[in-house]
Amino acid sequence: MTATAAASAAIDGDVRLLLLATNVTGEQMNAQHPEIRDSLARRATAAALAAAHPTITTTDDLDALPAGTVVRSDTGTIACRFDTDHGVVLGDDRPFSPWTALHLPATILWDPRSSS
Repeated sequence: MTATAAASAAIDGDVRLLLLATNVTGEQMNAQHPEIRDSLARRATAAALAAAHPTITTTDDLDALPAGTVVRSDTGTIACRFDTDHGVVLGDDRPFSPWTALHLPATILWDPRSSS
């Protein structure tokens, strides 16, 4: 089971428990409690995005990423790792060093190990 599928299954389980505990059908939930439906949808979306785009929280984990990895830093910088020491800021081709200078946490947007 993929991480996204596991997150989706967990959210589905939460929805079933909520419906059982409140004795409300899914149709009633949509009609009478749109704020709960919307909250569950936001949780499901966040879980799927988190599973699809892992977050790096330590400089050791950031340093372990291979060349070609694209991340978004905590400050919004989108950068690609160029080699073992350097990265380049996408959009203005500004190189920087060291790679681990990016502000954490950083979200992996593309990992060359997962491409086909």
